[in-house]
Amino acid sequence: MVTLQPNEKILMTIHKHWFVFFGRMLALLSVGVVPLFGFLFAPELGSFINPDSLWYLLLFFAMIWWLVLLFLFFIEWLDYWLDAWIITDQRIIDIEQKSLFRREVSEFVIARIQDIKIETPGFIGTVLKFGNIRIQTAGEESFTIETVPHLNEIKNLIMSFAHKGAIRDPD
Repeated sequence: MVTLQPNEKILMTIHKHWFVFFGRMLALLSVGVVPLFGFLFAPELGSFINPDSLWYLLLFFAMIWWLVLLFLFFIEWLDYWLDAWIITDQRIIDIEQKSLFRREVSEFVIARIQDIKIETPGFIGTVLKFGNIRIQTAGEESFTIETVPHLNEIKNLIMSFAHKGAIRDPD
């Protein structure tokens, strides 16, 4: 998927914090209980439709509902797992899964880094120790790594190699 340059080594692969995936799964699970309300109100609908047919009809729609939610779960899991940032000793590669069959890959050289800013979004980000890393490079717009764990470790790793790259690359 990613071709490394000669003598380039992968230092770290980063995925979004597990809380991002957990929040999306909690939303899908909460929507998953909707068909159960149909079963609760089925006796009241029994006067309009044959009660035996009603149960089969409700079960059919519940299974379709849960099948769609399972498909959405699969898409969310793929998005969580395939969105990655690869930090090498020479560059940072951003792999972003946009949809099921669409992916964007961007990269920039670590030696061009001018500034790194860490942002922790609120109370939950502080407690669970995740946030955003905004990287400013020379001659390019800023680059953001969103909702990742181990902010200070990642920042220190990038800055140590950015400093080494600046010494080697006199541009």
